[in-house]
Amino acid sequence: RSESLFRDPKFKNQQLAAILLSKLYFHLNDYKEALNYALKSGAYFNVDDHSDFTEVLVNKSIECYIEHAKKSLPLESGERYKEIVDGMVEKSLRKREYRMPLGIALESYDLVLAKRIIAEINYHELVEAVLPHLDYMEPEFKHKVLVEISQKKMSEGKRKAYSATTPIQ
Repeated sequence: RSESLFRDPKFKNQQLAAILLSKLYFHLNDYKEALNYALKSGAYFNVDDHSDFTEVLVNKSIECYIEHAKKSLPLESGERYKEIVDGMVEKSLRKREYRMPLGIALESYDLVLAKRIIAEINYHELVEAVLPHLDYMEPEFKHKVLVEISQKKMSEGKRKAYSATTPIQ
C-alpha cells in the first residue's frame, strides 16, 4: 500500500510515504532498500538525528559513496550519497574530528579531501590514522598521500627550527 502511494503522482506526500517505506525496510534489515527510500524522502530523512535508523543509513550512504568512487562510477541523478557524505565530513571537520573524514578520503581515493585533512590534522594523529589504510590503497594514490604527509612533516620541522633560532624579544 505504501509503495503504491509513493509511486502515485497524484499523492501529495510522496516523501512521507518514502520515509515510511524506508523505516519498514530498515526493520526488515534490507538496508539498501531502506537507504533508497530515505534518499527520496527529502527533509524527512534528517542526518542529524542520532537514532539507530539514521546512523545505519548514513553509514550505508558512506559505503555506497565509497563503492561508487572506487569504481569511478558516476552517481545517478537523484542519489544523495555525496550530499550526505559531504555533510558528515563538514560536520566532523567543524568539530575538529578528523578520523572519519580521513577514512572516507583514503577509501574513496579523494585526494582533494585527503590534502585538506592532512593540512589540518596533528601529524602524529595523521600517521596513526593513515597506517591501517596503506596496505589497501592503490599504489599511485598511496604515493600521493605519502608525499603530502612528508611535505607536512618537513614544513613542521622548518617551523620548529625557525622558532628555536628566533631570539626572544
